[in-house]
Amino acid sequence: MPVQKPTSPIKASTQSFIEIEDIKDDVILMKDFSASIAIEVGAVNFWLLSAEEQSSTIYAYSSLLNSLSFPVQILILSKKMDISSYLEYLETKIKLKRDELMKTRLNSYKEFIKTIVKKNTVLEKKFYFVVPFSPLELGISGTNTSGMKKEYVIARAKTAL
Repeated sequence: MPVQKPTSPIKASTQSFIEIEDIKDDVILMKDFSASIAIEVGAVNFWLLSAEEQSSTIYAYSSLLNSLSFPVQILILSKKMDISSYLEYLETKIKLKRDELMKTRLNSYKEFIKTIVKKNTVLEKKFYFVVPFSPLELGISGTNTSGMKKEYVIARAKTAL
């Protein structure tokens, strides 16, 4: 009969490794009662701009960053796109077309899209500016957050951010 080794109890769950305490009203509250807000921003295809537009964009962006009196984090989330629903949409459009030339062109376009996706990974990218809020702004020093309520910190963070 095989001898079973005693198993040790599970010491930590995944949640204990995540620093996020709560997300409420677009404010991300951390376990140390710091907070931040993530603002989604748009992207510009820089290489499609003229030289003058590129210079203006660089100047405006550097002016923005230099005018900030607090640190920011730039977060880029990339996710592989699923284009199957778009291909299904094209297929229904092809079936509805009566003109054979349009059907041929749409089929050609659909095959072109499939080829592009096979050769290259198509990514959806989202860009965020993350602005922090420190518990020091509440007059708390160190880790003395035991008497603080989440709602109070979130309200103050919303006001400050």
